[in-house]
Amino acid sequence: MSVLHNKYKGLLSKGVLLLQGNACPHSAAVTIEAVGQLKFELLPHPTYSLDLASSDYHMFEPPKEALRG
Repeated sequence: MSVLHNKYKGLLSKGVLLLQGNACPHSAAVTIEAVGQLKFELLPHPTYSLDLASSDYHMFEPPKEALRG
């Protein structure tokens, strides 16, 4: 964690948000326990949507940059 803290100091100054995607049930319990011990905030898994998945966001970065100028 200290390596991440040093590398991303500005981003981690307010704490850590963790979004689990497609976690297996047997590993999720271990992860949730570790997250609780580290006092991280675990975001609830969003419901499935046909619109966009969070992993699809990278597809729209070039058009967004072009519109920004």
